[in-house]
Amino acid sequence: MGFAFEDATIDTRRGPRRALVMAPEAAYLVGRERLEELRRGGESPIDESVAAHFATRALAGREPYRVVVFRGRHSGRHDWSWRLDERLDAPDLQELCWRLAAKQLTIWRDMLRRGAWVMVHTDLGSSAAPLRQGVRALIDDPRRLEGVAPEIQEIDEWILRHLVFYFSGSFETAMAETLPDKLPLVEARRERLEAFAERLEAHAQG
Repeated sequence: MGFAFEDATIDTRRGPRRALVMAPEAAYLVGRERLEELRRGGESPIDESVAAHFATRALAGREPYRVVVFRGRHSGRHDWSWRLDERLDAPDLQELCWRLAAKQLTIWRDMLRRGAWVMVHTDLGSSAAPLRQGVRALIDDPRRLEGVAPEIQEIDEWILRHLVFYFSGSFETAMAETLPDKLPLVEARRERLEAFAERLEAHAQG
């Protein structure tokens, strides 16, 4: 599968929240080859396996995962990591990050449908900034709307603006400091998020 999965708990002032944490089990340098695949419209076996694994675990759990954490490195004895290949020239790196966000948006949409309200990426180092720029570029790009039902377009924009985060810093800091503060702020919009989830479910059922 390429990633290890484990459950975790985030302690917030409103109580504990369930999180799914995934970390690479190999070294990934994402660059020219992946960009060419995305240009051709190719699917990523990794993205597909992550989506399927999340769905399976979400259905099996008693409480929904409120947070999904993608780690850019594995904390085990191997130095496994996920990194952008910054040898790409600036236009290609920008395009790569835009295309990655566009491809992953469908996965984030499904995670929201199944109860996840925050999608966090940690341990990214210098890869965090161009990934954030890719998301910002996608928000205002009219190509994002192509083939997307009008009732879903608003949800996609909300996901990109408010629910997806890229951090250069560590998983430990995010779990102990950032997320306990951020989650209650996100949950203040609970009714909107639940309405989005219901709309996505109805859309998925056709």
